[in-house]
Amino acid sequence: MTFRAQNSRAIRAGVAFAVVLMVLFSILLSLFTSSANNADVLARRYTATMFYMLRMSREYSDLIVSLDEFSHNEVNADFIEIKYEVLLGRYQVMHFDSKVKYLWSYPATQEVLHDLESSLLELENTMFSLAEHPEEAQRIKSQINNDYDRLYALFNENFTIRNALIEEMNQQRWRQEFLIYCLTVITAIMMMFFFFFNYRQVKNIEKVANTDFLTGLPNRLGLQHCADALFTKNRAFTLFLLDLDGFKYINDTYGHDTGDQLLIQFSKSLRKLSGEKRVVARMGGDEFIFLVEGADEEENLRIAQSILQSVEPNIVVGSRTFHLTVSVGSSRYFSGQSFEHAMAQADSAMYMAKRNGKNAYHPFDEHCLSPLSSLQNAS
Repeated sequence: MTFRAQNSRAIRAGVAFAVVLMVLFSILLSLFTSSANNADVLARRYTATMFYMLRMSREYSDLIVSLDEFSHNEVNADFIEIKYEVLLGRYQVMHFDSKVKYLWSYPATQEVLHDLESSLLELENTMFSLAEHPEEAQRIKSQINNDYDRLYALFNENFTIRNALIEEMNQQRWRQEFLIYCLTVITAIMMMFFFFFNYRQVKNIEKVANTDFLTGLPNRLGLQHCADALFTKNRAFTLFLLDLDGFKYINDTYGHDTGDQLLIQFSKSLRKLSGEKRVVARMGGDEFIFLVEGADEEENLRIAQSILQSVEPNIVVGSRTFHLTVSVGSSRYFSGQSFEHAMAQADSAMYMAKRNGKNAYHPFDEHCLSPLSSLQNAS
């Protein structure tokens, strides 16, 4: 997979994951909002119901007291009728008021309230004829008192209402919390997967960007990263520039496939010389770089000899055998130089080795071409 394809794939994965996260967080937010709203609605509904039933209890009590006063001629029948109309209106409002209408949905509560309303309606004719039949006051008072006791018991022991509300709220909260928990876990897993996937993608992209696709060795960019690390530590190093002798003739005569196979086998030989402070890289074509940290001139000479000796004299590709040699030039990097300048010096030294008969090593010195001339000759 190419660098562009790797990068495009990582971007698409990041965008897709961002969209999924936005959707999940939107769902979580809506659930939290819904949970808060539902809890608030239930709390208000419960409070309104309790307040309404308290008002009904108060009006029952007022009607009982008024009937007792009527028996002692302290109030007239019209006053009793008003109290009765107010109490009966409470039951009628229950059928339409959304805050307390749901009371009728509970069977036990519905039965009691229905009986109390029916009992009150049965007294309607008697209430409006109370002026003509004042003796009925005590009977009405007794019935109203019994109804009041039933309402008080319903209010005092409103387990049906309270337990139903609590159970409804708890079940709803449990379902939402469970769903939120599941979504949170899924989101966390997806985030972990994305970060792991993204980390792998970034590493793969870095590897592709810093690796030569043919030989698997670091390319120029990868070598630059190694050199930058040494620049940061202010450490000296030596660059060995290797160029295969006669490779252009082989590549042009026998084809690029044969040339690629030669480069692959040559790179395998160079890999054996790499180590903790040694980096082998391919610069392009038939040029390779061997970077060695902190080597002096004597050590450089031994390394160059090992490079020349590492090249297999006869390399077999298909049915053909090729004799390969390599020319090596080196340049030492010291603090204050640039990497490009050190590369140009190593290039000049490598061309000096080729002038000296090839299959040779030459360090950069005053006899080499200037870096600028070397770059012009190379082009």
